[in-house]
Amino acid sequence: MDNEIAGALQVLGTENALAVRETDPRLPQIASQLRMGPEALYRQIQRWIESPLEQQIYMALAHGGNVLRPAKFAEVLAAYRGSSPLTIEALQRKEVAKDIYCSEVDDLERFIETIQGLVEAASFAEFKCTFRSAIVIAQTYGENAEKVLDSIQGQVQKIAALMGESMRTRSDARIMNQAINFLARKIIPTCQSLGLPAPLSFMEFFEGGGYAAARRRCVPNGWKVGFATTRSNDRYDEESNA
Repeated sequence: MDNEIAGALQVLGTENALAVRETDPRLPQIASQLRMGPEALYRQIQRWIESPLEQQIYMALAHGGNVLRPAKFAEVLAAYRGSSPLTIEALQRKEVAKDIYCSEVDDLERFIETIQGLVEAASFAEFKCTFRSAIVIAQTYGENAEKVLDSIQGQVQKIAALMGESMRTRSDARIMNQAINFLARKIIPTCQSLGLPAPLSFMEFFEGGGYAAARRRCVPNGWKVGFATTRSNDRYDEESNA
């Protein structure tokens, strides 16, 4: 987040005037990018983003180019900061290395960019990474997130063999969609529950000896059956990723 935006938010905080208002001049521009009216955007902000400060952070980031629907922004926020809303301290930049300063909002902005990058990279390569899967993968792998997707793309034939005979005739895109969902919904949560690092390569999970216990939890009825029937029930799958 640039200094101008951060400074404006600090002023809003000190004046105790944080809640977004219907007359906010940024609403029409952001709403246009989301293909909705300003009034509809305002209602969605009020519905999905309760904290006035977080409403202003949403507006600042969206006006700066990181445009998400309020529901998706709320989902990112929950993944980023847990159940406790951000406070004004989130705007304060602290020295994280020599002459390098960063705030929580800067980190949040990078998190959003990583998530959007995953969704866009998948779309460009003609497969799908849902927004919710992108959140999990970005949160787990950080700057290595796209490398993990690349590992799936590079191992698609091996993955197809794991899925079973019924998947051998499916398109590479369909196989990758299944694999990404399985990584986000099964592999990563299972590894976290067992205190294991998430595998940096998709096939590492199925071939590495250190993941035997996690494999048994993920696919208790056999690899091929459990893997092939993993489906997405992402609430926002059908929404625009804007």
